[in-house]
Amino acid sequence: MQLNDPQRGFSFRFDGPLDMRMNTKLKSPTAYDLVNKLDEASLSRIIRLYGEDKRHRKIARCIYQWRSTFGSISTTSQLANVIQVGLGVVDKDKLDRPMHPATKTFQALRIVVNDELNEIYNGLEQAYT
Repeated sequence: MQLNDPQRGFSFRFDGPLDMRMNTKLKSPTAYDLVNKLDEASLSRIIRLYGEDKRHRKIARCIYQWRSTFGSISTTSQLANVIQVGLGVVDKDKLDRPMHPATKTFQALRIVVNDELNEIYNGLEQAYT
């Protein structure tokens, strides 16, 4: 399944390129493109709207500052680590919450990369007709 394939870049459980496209044959923007080319405000907006993470500004700032200092973020584990360290979470296993601090950001990126809300709308519209 594509979600468990590290080369598809959907998960930070396994290191892989930041892709997240369901259909890799399309020439649509990848998660790499969003993470490395969008400005801080746009990243923050995506994480807030599609990830519903209340720490969206801080996460966007971490990503933006990392890029400005060290260059592009190219893998899933690199992005997850940038977020984890940027939020001050040293050891995820000692958190009170069950999910990794990057989970909602990955969700937001995947939704935007695959235009999932429009796909749902189109599917519902086709089912209706």
